[in-house]
Amino acid sequence: MLLIAGVTATARAEDAAYLTIATAAPDGAYHRLGLDTCRMINRLCAGNGLRCVVEPTNGTGDNLLHIAAGHVDLAFAQLDGVVRDRPDSALLSEHGRCAHHAADDIPAHDRVLSGMEEALFILRRVDEGDQASPADLATLLRTPGMLVSLGPVGSGTRSLAEALLAHLGIGLPQGHEVPLPADLQIPALCRQDVDIVFRVLAPARAAALLGALPGGCRLQPVSIPADDPPGAPPLKGAVGVERRMVTLTGMADGDMTVMTVTAPMVVLVSPGLCAAGGGQLPPLLRDAVSAAIRSGPMPETAPPVAMPAGCVAGAQFLTP
Repeated sequence: MLLIAGVTATARAEDAAYLTIATAAPDGAYHRLGLDTCRMINRLCAGNGLRCVVEPTNGTGDNLLHIAAGHVDLAFAQLDGVVRDRPDSALLSEHGRCAHHAADDIPAHDRVLSGMEEALFILRRVDEGDQASPADLATLLRTPGMLVSLGPVGSGTRSLAEALLAHLGIGLPQGHEVPLPADLQIPALCRQDVDIVFRVLAPARAAALLGALPGGCRLQPVSIPADDPPGAPPLKGAVGVERRMVTLTGMADGDMTVMTVTAPMVVLVSPGLCAAGGGQLPPLLRDAVSAAIRSGPMPETAPPVAMPAGCVAGAQFLTP
């Protein structure tokens, strides 16, 4: 009997369909959202044919490639990167549809599901005795010997940083850019291995990160210019983001307010998953993603305590 039970369990494991979610670096918000989504799906679908797994990546740029190639089923991304690099991508709508609109033509009755609004933070180290006066971005980046980290290759941070600098007409001197993984950028800045880092974070996450720096390390956000260069197109159209004043509260040196650019997070859906479901995702998947993003199930789509039928239906849309 034990042998039969073992064979049956193995067969069920082999028959399981896997939902793969591409996230970002393991220390980031996207990865946490992916883990929360998979935790909910796996709890509801235990033994019912569907397993959810998380794939760490470098972020938006990598995730757009993974989705287009069909390597993953869902992925998190910055909306600006989608609009700029692959505007034909399928996004998850609030009603669970594969929505092929990422810009301003989103129907009011079924908007693209969006999560946290993220901001691009340009951070520099403030040395002892420095009064942390506002710094001019162009002057800083063109300072001889200045070392800059734009973010890891394949990340939304790097893509946005490059697009923003191109829009502002600011070029980095050759050899002054240092590629670093996202989780090593701020430690490198505190160690004085680099002088400036670009990092996309939710404002609350940025405040928490900057408020827990090693002793003696002080960082200052650098504002982007409040106006477009003469003759340049509007920044929103050129880069796919919006200028905004962001205030970080509860900092050791008092609140910090900075002019930066922001963009919401969206959920990408693979072409195969859209096609298999006829353009509609199973409610189980929609509800789990929505619950993770909203930090609690949406009232109109809250998943019940158990949904084995939804797990089986979801498994039919996926490749075992």
